[in-house]
Amino acid sequence: MWNFINKWLNVWAVKRIKNNPQAKDLLLEMSNGFDILHEKISKDSTLSAIGNALPDMMWAKDLEGRYIWANQRIIDRLLFSGSLENTIGRLDRDMAAERIAAIGADKHTFGIVCGNSDFVVLGTEEPERFLEFGLVTGEDMYLEVHKNVLRDSNGEVIGIVGTGREITEEYLAYQAIADKLDATNVDIPSIKEEIQKLMNQQPDLLK
Repeated sequence: MWNFINKWLNVWAVKRIKNNPQAKDLLLEMSNGFDILHEKISKDSTLSAIGNALPDMMWAKDLEGRYIWANQRIIDRLLFSGSLENTIGRLDRDMAAERIAAIGADKHTFGIVCGNSDFVVLGTEEPERFLEFGLVTGEDMYLEVHKNVLRDSNGEVIGIVGTGREITEEYLAYQAIADKLDATNVDIPSIKEEIQKLMNQQPDLLK
């Protein structure tokens, strides 16, 4: 399509403005503009293709917390915004409020306080890891979240990037085991120490 547009512009130039230097300059600017737009769209499409191929949630926000990009996983599983176009420029709390209005506050709590971790990352300007959780469609959701600042070509912080991996099953299984151990008053540090002693005494167990 882009080759066709450029070819059409060139033919139009020959027929209409071949003796007009200013028009030629305008044509060159238009042609370059199409190339830049094509490159931008290609990059955005590639980014979305990569993001949508991965199982984790992925996103980017500006300094005000507004989404500037998100993959389909977070759109479908957490934001319920339907599409990238309907996500860009919006805040977590606004989309969470819409979800609560649709299904009730007792079934959706995720997204109300998650923005707080953004401020932590903006404060440290270092990669950070968080456990974020809440109710989504009436069910518990636990996410292992990694966030970092987003910088421009000059190194200035312009936003936040993040990924979220669903670990609900793993977390609930771990919590169930921990609860059972707590109920039996098992001394976890002592058990670890004894296991380490045994492994040191019998290194063949590691083979």
